[in-house]
Amino acid sequence: MLKDDPSALYKAAAEAGKAVDYALGTERQVQIPDRQVQEKGQVVEKVLGGEGGPKSWTGLVVAVAEDKKTVEMKAMGQVTRIRAADDKAFPSEIKAGDYVKLRTGKDGPTVEPAGKERSKERSREKGRAA
Repeated sequence: MLKDDPSALYKAAAEAGKAVDYALGTERQVQIPDRQVQEKGQVVEKVLGGEGGPKSWTGLVVAVAEDKKTVEMKAMGQVTRIRAADDKAFPSEIKAGDYVKLRTGKDGPTVEPAGKERSKERSREKGRAA
């Protein structure tokens, strides 16, 4: 079975975790080293430039809060809520539908165009080639 589907073990573990969550009536995120598995509908929050957080984030802007302090971005098929460290607002030019790279800076977060969104398969191929 593992020869036909190498990810079967991860899928089985995820299903077992769902059963435990259902039985306990709790929601949780399963942590796998260097990867985070999201349950459908969950949004993970990251602090850009915060302690232990990413210094940059690239993805498709899905939504921007009115106060510009949080941005929801889709990358690799998952939506992540990005908040700037020290509760600073993102630049006013950021808008839903743009594919951008967010970075931390001395004066707060910056936004720059990032080109085209890569598909999951394309990103995986690039990771294998490196």
